[in-house]
Amino acid sequence: MPQAHLPALTALLRQVDYPATNVDLVLNATRDGATAPIVQLVQSLPARSYNGVWDVRNALTNGKSARPMASI
Repeated sequence: MPQAHLPALTALLRQVDYPATNVDLVLNATRDGATAPIVQLVQSLPARSYNGVWDVRNALTNGKSARPMASI
């Protein structure tokens, strides 16, 4: 994850009600007018539920999913 986007991404993620899915995060980013690079970062998240800012940042940094989203 590019460090230059970290402050804007963190500010965006702090406005989200958790738990939130990757789809919820993309919707929030686009609704809140995030820049294209931030939206692309959020779109790159694995499909699962996230428990907070730390969880999203960890997924972006490590490219791993700590807990898979349950299938419906």
